[in-house]
Amino acid sequence: MTPSPCVALLMATYGRDDPKHLSEALDHLARQTYPHQRMRLLLAIDGPIPESNRQVIGAFQASSSIRTVATEIPRNGGLARALNAAATKLSGEDEYVLRVDADDLCHPDRVLLQVEQLQADVTVGILGSAIEEFESSGATLGVRTYPRRDQVRDYIVKASPLAHPTVCFRRNAWDALGGYRDVAFNEDLDMWFRALTQGIVIDNLAQPLLRYRISEGFYSRRSWSKAFAEYRCYTIGLYRLFGISWRLAVPAARLAIRLMPRAVARVIYSGRSWRRRMLNV
Repeated sequence: MTPSPCVALLMATYGRDDPKHLSEALDHLARQTYPHQRMRLLLAIDGPIPESNRQVIGAFQASSSIRTVATEIPRNGGLARALNAAATKLSGEDEYVLRVDADDLCHPDRVLLQVEQLQADVTVGILGSAIEEFESSGATLGVRTYPRRDQVRDYIVKASPLAHPTVCFRRNAWDALGGYRDVAFNEDLDMWFRALTQGIVIDNLAQPLLRYRISEGFYSRRSWSKAFAEYRCYTIGLYRLFGISWRLAVPAARLAIRLMPRAVARVIYSGRSWRRRMLNV
């Protein structure tokens, strides 16, 4: 019987991660129905972390049959650098690279379903899924879906076509992209633009395979520097993908929304029908 393909789970954690949320994220990895002997967790520890977080990681290593390969980074350098550092531990056997975050909760069948889909459709290079958004209190906010392959190019004009923590890369797509670039606050969006420019097919499963935590900090991420970094990433990406077109006006509209006060941003984000009609942000 042919063994299941090897999967590398790519995660980064840093000093401000809540140990309870980290423990929950790792616990959901331990519940995966995919054969644990065919998975490895490539964990980047991005700078100093509290002892409580180390204890969480140690408990996972001691109890889980998923092997953990940790990469210690002396000073915090950001998500892109941390993920790339973890990815240096990829082996020649790893056929898929699956992103996991340190505070989101994977569906038990996430790895199994994504690998099965990529095995069934060899034309897809990057596969994401819908997400179920929830507050730290546990209250579910709803399900957010993402475009299928034939809608991705149009969708990226308005918003990211993938929920980053849901992504599974086919290994040759990961290698072709060369990992993440150090693009401030937008390493994932930059990668999706580069993938489409290179002709890598992006698709999403309609089933939500991740519970995505919406914390209070989610609404406070709209600083001037982050908003303008997003604007720059979109403008460059759209130009490289489509050239000069009306699409270049969309990032300016997004910028205006990003700079709104936190309370207004919360109302807009919660207003799904309004968001869908306007910019799907």
